[in-house]
Amino acid sequence: MAPISDSCYFPSLDKCLQGDDLLTSWRSAFHAVLDTEDSLAIRKFFSDPVVEDFLLHPLNAFPPPSQESRSAFGTKTSAINVTPLPTSRFNINELKEDALWLSTEAKIDEISALRVVVLEWQSRAWAALVGPLSKQELLGIQESGGQGLMSVPGALLSEGLDTDEIQAEFETKESRRSRLLRIYLSERQFLLKCVNYLLQSYLYQELSTDSTIQSQKPEAQPASFQVLGENLVRIIRESDSLFLACVDAIKSNIGKLLAGSSWFKEIGGRPDVEMEWVRTNIAEATTLMEIIFQILDISEDLPSSQAVLSWLEITSIYGFFNFHFDDPDTHSLGLHMASLAVVISLQLLKVRTVLSSVNPADIEVSEDDRQPYLLKVSTIKSMSQIINSMAENDIVAAGPVILGWAVILRGMETQVHDLKRQLSENGGGSELPANSVISSYERMMESINNISPSPDHSFPLYLAIRAVEDFRTLDTLIRLSPKFGDTANAHFSIFLGAKMRIIILDLLAVSNIVGVDYGSESTEATLAALEGGQSYWDCIDAKQLSARNDPLSIYLQEADLGSSLTEARSRFPYEQPPFLKICRALAACQSFNDSKSIKTIVDFLETIPTFTYALPDGFDGYETLYEDQNTNSIRLTRPVELFESRRRQIGGYVDQSLALIKADPDFTISAGTEGRIVSGEQGPKVAYWYHEYSGFKYLGKLLETFLPASNLIDATTGDITDRDSIAVILSLFANLFFSLIKTSTALDHSIEALRILEIASSGLSRNRDLISVIFDIFEEELQARSVDFGSEVSLELLNSCVQLIHALLPIIPGRVWPLLGRSSLLDIGRGSGKLPSIVGSVELVSGTYGFLLSCTRLYEALVEDLVTNVISRHCVGKPSTRFAKQDGARIAVSDQVLSKVLLSFTRYLVDALESSCSWKFVDLSECIELRRRITASFERILRHTYGIDDLVPDNSDEELVSNPVVPTLLVLNPTIVEEIGAKAKQPRLMVALEASASHLTEAFLSTASGTLRVQPLLRAFYDGLEVPDSTANISESRSCVNQTRSILEFTRTLLQVSMLLDKPPSFLEGQIFKASSVIARLYAVHQAYRTPVVALFDALITTASANATDPPSLLGHLGPHTSKNFLQIISDIDKPFSKSQNFVTIINFMSKVVSCRQQWFAKYLLGGKAFKDPLKDTSGGRQLVSLDRSPLTANLEALLKIKDIPSDEASLRLQFIASAQNFWPWSIYESEKYDSFISALLDFIGTLPPIQQSKSLDDTTNNCYQTRAVASIAEILAMHTFHARQTGNVSPTKGIIPNLDYFIRFAVKTPRGMDYNSSLHGNLKRNFESQYAGCRLLALRRTTLESQHYGTDYCYNLTLANKMLSFDQMWGVQKGFQKEVAAANVNLSCVDAQISLLHSWKFLATELSTTLLGQVDLQSKLARVASDCLAANLQNQGSEEIFQRLNQTRADLALILMQRLVEAGSIVPEMDAFLPKVWDAIQQSNITFEMALSNGDPAYYRSLLKLLFLGLRIHTENKSKGQMAPNESRVSTKLVQSSPFIGVIIEILERVVAHGIRHLTTFIHDKPGDSNPEDIMLINGILQSCLRIPGIEFSYSQIVALFVHNKTARVATTLFSWSDTLAIEGDPIYGELSILFLLELSTVPAMAEQLAINGLLGDISTANITNYLRGGNVSPFAESAGFQRCYNIWVRGILPLVLNLMDSVGIAIAGEASRFLQQFPALLKQCIEAFDPPASSRIPTDGRMKHITLSMCSEAHTLSLLVFVLNGFRDSVEGQDIANISWDSAAMLENVEFWLGATAILKSKILPMEPRDHSLFKKKIASSDSNKLQETILAELAGVRAVLAGISQ
Repeated sequence: MAPISDSCYFPSLDKCLQGDDLLTSWRSAFHAVLDTEDSLAIRKFFSDPVVEDFLLHPLNAFPPPSQESRSAFGTKTSAINVTPLPTSRFNINELKEDALWLSTEAKIDEISALRVVVLEWQSRAWAALVGPLSKQELLGIQESGGQGLMSVPGALLSEGLDTDEIQAEFETKESRRSRLLRIYLSERQFLLKCVNYLLQSYLYQELSTDSTIQSQKPEAQPASFQVLGENLVRIIRESDSLFLACVDAIKSNIGKLLAGSSWFKEIGGRPDVEMEWVRTNIAEATTLMEIIFQILDISEDLPSSQAVLSWLEITSIYGFFNFHFDDPDTHSLGLHMASLAVVISLQLLKVRTVLSSVNPADIEVSEDDRQPYLLKVSTIKSMSQIINSMAENDIVAAGPVILGWAVILRGMETQVHDLKRQLSENGGGSELPANSVISSYERMMESINNISPSPDHSFPLYLAIRAVEDFRTLDTLIRLSPKFGDTANAHFSIFLGAKMRIIILDLLAVSNIVGVDYGSESTEATLAALEGGQSYWDCIDAKQLSARNDPLSIYLQEADLGSSLTEARSRFPYEQPPFLKICRALAACQSFNDSKSIKTIVDFLETIPTFTYALPDGFDGYETLYEDQNTNSIRLTRPVELFESRRRQIGGYVDQSLALIKADPDFTISAGTEGRIVSGEQGPKVAYWYHEYSGFKYLGKLLETFLPASNLIDATTGDITDRDSIAVILSLFANLFFSLIKTSTALDHSIEALRILEIASSGLSRNRDLISVIFDIFEEELQARSVDFGSEVSLELLNSCVQLIHALLPIIPGRVWPLLGRSSLLDIGRGSGKLPSIVGSVELVSGTYGFLLSCTRLYEALVEDLVTNVISRHCVGKPSTRFAKQDGARIAVSDQVLSKVLLSFTRYLVDALESSCSWKFVDLSECIELRRRITASFERILRHTYGIDDLVPDNSDEELVSNPVVPTLLVLNPTIVEEIGAKAKQPRLMVALEASASHLTEAFLSTASGTLRVQPLLRAFYDGLEVPDSTANISESRSCVNQTRSILEFTRTLLQVSMLLDKPPSFLEGQIFKASSVIARLYAVHQAYRTPVVALFDALITTASANATDPPSLLGHLGPHTSKNFLQIISDIDKPFSKSQNFVTIINFMSKVVSCRQQWFAKYLLGGKAFKDPLKDTSGGRQLVSLDRSPLTANLEALLKIKDIPSDEASLRLQFIASAQNFWPWSIYESEKYDSFISALLDFIGTLPPIQQSKSLDDTTNNCYQTRAVASIAEILAMHTFHARQTGNVSPTKGIIPNLDYFIRFAVKTPRGMDYNSSLHGNLKRNFESQYAGCRLLALRRTTLESQHYGTDYCYNLTLANKMLSFDQMWGVQKGFQKEVAAANVNLSCVDAQISLLHSWKFLATELSTTLLGQVDLQSKLARVASDCLAANLQNQGSEEIFQRLNQTRADLALILMQRLVEAGSIVPEMDAFLPKVWDAIQQSNITFEMALSNGDPAYYRSLLKLLFLGLRIHTENKSKGQMAPNESRVSTKLVQSSPFIGVIIEILERVVAHGIRHLTTFIHDKPGDSNPEDIMLINGILQSCLRIPGIEFSYSQIVALFVHNKTARVATTLFSWSDTLAIEGDPIYGELSILFLLELSTVPAMAEQLAINGLLGDISTANITNYLRGGNVSPFAESAGFQRCYNIWVRGILPLVLNLMDSVGIAIAGEASRFLQQFPALLKQCIEAFDPPASSRIPTDGRMKHITLSMCSEAHTLSLLVFVLNGFRDSVEGQDIANISWDSAAMLENVEFWLGATAILKSKILPMEPRDHSLFKKKIASSDSNKLQETILAELAGVRAVLAGISQ
């Protein structure tokens, strides 16, 4: 064996104490074995050599101390191996002292003791969390219980201690060492449990080879478990060493138990520790006995003499361990041990094996102790003496063993006698040789018989009499058998229990040789062994066993075992109960379909060969036969009717139904039938007739006689069938039908069950069948029992009816639902229901609730049936051929009936659940089961109603598309709009559940619910703190855990539904907050609670955050003590064996904490510290002791090895880090692990290989998680870059840039295999809805209520679909819809992951683009990304809404990047290639403004045009290289430097500018409210950029031609003329935009000439908006936005346009231009006055401050130029009609001279107006106090002065 110190069983002590390694306790290992979930950690632990050795030799795990162990202890704890730091939390000297103390106290080696000490040190948070509640927490719990406090256990009503007192007590040496002893005892116990379960698991899988059983087992055990089980079996088969060691260990345990522990003897002992010691020794002994039992079961050979004697000696010494303990739990453990001792003793004897296969003539006597015990005569004698002493000492528990030994000895006597007789008959004489084996046995039997104290009986018969008559062994077996079934009171697993029941049946089968014949006691014992205490409901819940391990199946197959059944059948119906009860038990056999040749109870009932009954007095209708043989044989001389009329024959009346009965040969024993008189010497004669009939038909007829409306009675008894027999018959049918359902396929079970129903109904009266008879009986009983009162009222028959209805529901629900709706059980509009009456008047009085529990199970089945058959009920049209066996009428029920039945049930059960806290329960397990079943059904209703097929208004398409929770998947399906709209036409799948779901939400989520409503929920949380010991009672422990888990899940679902339905904060929510300290403790109580506890807290804080602006603090309600320990525990994220479900839930909860406004909790979670009162202390008060390691740090440390962890785990951890970084950035950046974390991410992403396409769904799912992890990395790096930029640190960017290749390659361009498979989804939708008419594929989509995880169950609820579509055999075939839905889910997972990556990459790329200056490599990469965005948008994608949004996202990313690149003046080669790419994108998109605007979504086209504008800017004349030098203005030079994209520019001008302005103008005119002025601005910008491309002037003629052809100028002029009527809130913005467009056109000389020829100025002059310019209110300071806009039209449009026209056309247009300008005298005058120097007061007379704007200066400059040009034309050419402009040039010059001479005053008057003005105003001039706006205005005024100076000259 490898040294413990070198094993992962006990790693380096330093790592354990630093928190790097968590030790694995045997308790954790046991739960890992139970869960069968495979993981790397589990494989590593169970493959460790030390662990393997301990599991194979468990009794050597804790050896005594030795010199070697003391030396190893010193080495392991030496300073060189453990180096405490100043910040270390551990005290190495204290740990060493505790280890040595434990080694001395427990007498174990020092290393094992040290490991226990470290386990205690690492688990202190767990121990503290399950410790006593503080005073503050108790007050909160009591407050949550309300005034009645019925939901609060008495223990929680006391006054607790303060937190500090609790902590002080916890840290005392005595308390610490008590925990050490408890952990030591736990380690011993759970090591044995691991061995026991590994052995069971291996044997179960090895023996259960039947396909049906295999298919229903959980996932296969990990390979390491299989190897361990195989090795254990090998060791067992090699020798008796393990058996003998277990016996010695049991002897040691019992000795210790009787002697006491002597722990803490210096302080007089501790009762709590002593009790734990007692229980552990009993539990260890019990587990060892279970191992012994399996050792015996492994081999079919007889055990050795040594093994048998060692066991019998210890059982004899300790009286079969029949100890009595005062403590009830301890006594229950003792009973467990005692019952095991009995069956082990029987198993040792192997009675049936001895009698059936051992022949004294065929064996050789041996004196070897290792040989089977029957081969050693001395062993047999010793066994006889020991067993005789048991009998003499009146050890009643030894009765079964005494009986078994008596049977063996009697069998040996009989065999020896038979052999002697055979020898004598063969002529060999009666004397045998002295040395023969038979002689040895004969002499042995003689000596044994001498032991017998009875002179009248041989020793075997003496033992049998003592066992049966004195010790009441049959009663003992009857009492033991219920403990071996799968019931609430079972002591063992179903596998071991079944084996034990087989042993009892073996004994009963052969006990007849000692005189235990068929009788009432033996029949009851057989029945008890067959049933195992299991009721109908237990059989339903029980796991299936293989035929070879099922006692029912074995009983049916083996004739000697089933002899009691044959005997009981031969006495039927004279003795009805035995046969019916045995048949009822056997009908529950669920393994009979393993083989076609196997016998079933159907075979026994389908044809019964005999009929036995008591002949009526004076009956003479028979004659005697074979009198010489004295066999009492007789023959009927006239027929005998089995049923007769109640009225019989009155006068001449003949009952017609009786005539029908006579026609049925099954119900008539015909004349001539032979039989025998079997009784009659005393009492009536009983005849046994050879009459063959159908048992099913006969039982159906017996049921009919019970009905008051029936006119028949049982002719053999002259009365109706008694009530007890009716109840048994109903239960028999119930067991049979449900066993058929559970063991057959979906189609086959109904066929066989319907066949039996038909047979049973074939003998009934007209218009009746078995189902109607059952419901008639049910109705009669309901009416009768509803008026009864008292605890003595029997409800057995009602229970049987409910059970049978439950069994019939899956077979023929179409009959059950309506009949149930018409019954008086429920309140469905026809008077009050009988269920409340019966429960209130009978069960409440008795304190037992069997009927209510049965109805609850029926309710559960109704919900299940509704969901299972929901699609088959909604499907319309002719079924396909493969559904030919599926009878539609069998399941067809209207939604109205379904809804009413469930709603009535729901209403009552809500009230019953509320009242359960005040009810009296004789058996608390009924209370637990009741609450569990009710809440589980409620949770199922809510989840099925709100978990699929969104319940949203039919017109809420936009809401669906914009759902923030599932943003990418709600619209992935083609024709999504059709789907959502179709909701109004097609009923929702779960419409029948909606009324019940609505009632539940109103009952539990109302603000006025009150404490009574939530008391049962709270009580279950409190009960969950005390889980019964699973060793004492497996089923009780499981039931308690299941109840608490069920209510945790129900409460979570309620909160999730509350948020889904947007309900206000409920009373329940507040109560959960108050009870949160108890709920948190549940996490540490049992591993099954961990996921639901964290999920409940997740839902609680999410709901609170959604419902309140200031949500309650979960941390505050937990309290400082509980919150610290709870966080300490979850920070390890379920280590060492982290279950995937627990891990996901915990990580998601952490993410919710940091994002749901739980400020204090988030700080504690991320920083590991919290204040004493997080609700009040905000001033930096005293902090609690910090966490050992915050969850944030734990996640950062885990991600340092991101390459070594699975993709799904990495993805979730990274999402948590990203959430924390978004909401609490300080927590990340201040972590000492942060820099290493970022380096690890960069190394990971820099070396990440490309995703490989795979056909495997598992591999593809893994790719999804990898992609999602990369997306989170991008988000984290983006925040990292942002933070660095904010702090002025540019170094992080330099580290990121070299590692961007993966993002660049795959974030924008989707890898193969990760893209959307449109054909898959399209075909799936079409084929699915064609196959299942009436059901939409979209109806299977999960809502936000359901958590979504990548994989085969991601978007469409495949688990639920499997249930609902199980009726279709083709659903689950290799190429069926199930596979397609799974593939669709995986594909949608890929799409979602890729979208997340795109969005995160957009975030990162945008952030990186802020640091482009000087980063040439980064510029090239981002330019490539922008191009890739456009290329990705050109790929063939679906037309779904989601892909349009993805295109938009890519376009936005490209737009941001290109804008930043242009602003940075990037000249990388990739920039030059961008223009043709963006133009290709526009062309291939086939989108125009007309199409975009008509579709209502022009955003994407706008983005493309913006990108086009940026692409054009790259090639404009204002390139970063600068303007051409003056000497380069030659035409040849310009031709050489012309842009190569002139052809593209011409296309752009035509398709985008000319066509675009036309489409926009038309749309603006038709829908002005939906228009966007930004579109015209974009067109203007593109036109302007096109006209500035180098070399464009050589294509002016072509440009003019296309504009003229498209009447572009006319369109713009028209828009200008409409602008006053198209004003937006009084703002004629389209007037300015259209005039600016014309202005750009006029920059082309030839186009300007064309505009002049077309009379542009005249058109402008006659436009209605021009009239506003002629008024006097137009100025930059006008009060109206419209007049301000008119001023802009004048300054920015009209004046420059006139100037361009005169520049291009010349003097020919001067006259028209002068007359045009003369139309605006007010504006001309205003321009002069605006620059008047201020008066001395500098305040105008009107009281307004004078300001100067840039637009005013531009206006003056343009007017001065116009006046200058017009004057020049007038002076140069005489005779021209050029009007004199009424504009005082001299006054203007004087004003300008003033302002230029008083710059300080000028600067104080400057006012920025336009966005451009503000931008210039913010730009400061270096080495000056001026800004760019001031400099620009001064330059404009200087230009005015220069022009005016020319005019004056």
